[in-house]
Amino acid sequence: MSHTFGGVDIPIPNPLSESAISDPALDVLAEAIPAILASYCGSAWEAVAPGIPLIRSVFKHDPKPEEFREASLPALYIYRETVDPNYDTDDQEASDSEIRLLWVEPPATQDKRALRAPFYNGFAKAIGTIVQHDRDPSWMRDGDTSDEGEAYGSSIPVAAGFDLWFLPKKGGVSKVPVVVDMTDGKSRQYVGFLVRLMVKESSTTDLVAYGASPTRLDVQINTGGDDPLDTPQHIRDPATP
Repeated sequence: MSHTFGGVDIPIPNPLSESAISDPALDVLAEAIPAILASYCGSAWEAVAPGIPLIRSVFKHDPKPEEFREASLPALYIYRETVDPNYDTDDQEASDSEIRLLWVEPPATQDKRALRAPFYNGFAKAIGTIVQHDRDPSWMRDGDTSDEGEAYGSSIPVAAGFDLWFLPKKGGVSKVPVVVDMTDGKSRQYVGFLVRLMVKESSTTDLVAYGASPTRLDVQINTGGDDPLDTPQHIRDPATP
């Protein structure tokens, strides 16, 4: 048994290959967001950037202090910017975090940049729709066998371990310059679309680890009479002794 905090198991397990250590929510977003964005606005991007994929690469870190490769663009960078833990109740901890999604365009000539400029509006609306609806049939998480998932896609916040996710009223999606310090000592500037995703997460404590005993549910229903359906019935939680 272990404790959980959002989508994180505590003790923290060793990550699988390519997984974000101690932050599986980033793994969920790295799968779901590109798939749904491609469904929502992939055709529009193809119209203004023929032959260039909407998202060529996905990284789970901030591009500025980390290794940056222009050949990887367009790229989506997903990273947790802030974490603010706080206590919700005596036995449960909660946290408010900001997770950032930064989509960086590849360099282009002036006329191509002008042609792509209106795409920002479509990108922003697509992100807002994803957050509002929580899911889309274009992404289903491995292992999700629910009827709801089959029909409408998997819930992103549920898969990521979020109690709540939302965009701030101002600055939820913005067009920003991305300045990267290159290894040659020079700086290069790119166009980026920044998404500020606010999330709330809470903990679940394994009480048995602290000496608590499992709760036993034993309910007797007695309505009287000789009918088998009306005789005393005992209901016990099968998970408890």
